[in-house]
Amino acid sequence: EIGELAEEMDALRRSLLSQIRRQEKRVVKMHSLGRVSASLNVTRGLTSVSTAALDIVMRELEMKLGALYLVDESGQHLEIHAQEGLPARLPPVARRFPSSLGWLGRTVQSGQLSVTDEEGAQSWLSQVAPDRDDLRQIASVPLRSAEGVEGVMVLGSHHPQPFSPEDLEILT
Repeated sequence: EIGELAEEMDALRRSLLSQIRRQEKRVVKMHSLGRVSASLNVTRGLTSVSTAALDIVMRELEMKLGALYLVDESGQHLEIHAQEGLPARLPPVARRFPSSLGWLGRTVQSGQLSVTDEEGAQSWLSQVAPDRDDLRQIASVPLRSAEGVEGVMVLGSHHPQPFSPEDLEILT
């Protein structure tokens, strides 16, 4: 009897710990979203909003590179509105390009988060920031509204391990 009771108590303990971890993740996500929201409430102008949102997400997820591209009025191109960790003067191919081109275009078309490996990250970086070779992976996050995908947030990580499930949950 004591052995069975001990097993039941252990199973209950594991279940409670699992629930606590899920709640902790939810609190972290809500805290991150709250910080973005608070920043957006006091920020004026699209560029300021873009920069503030990108800065908070990068800080929360400890990213080394970030860019925020928005779909232009024609819906045919992505244009950069905020950046961090990239050269101040980006080449034209990195500032504005067709919204159907490459892995960022696929993110716009699919509306799905995409994570590249080191090879994909280096391929993109070689075009926009050839002097950067410290990134191991890049995520492209669709920025959705009721009307569809409005843009893409690009986040680069120098960590050798993949984006954590918690990171991906915050991004979606």
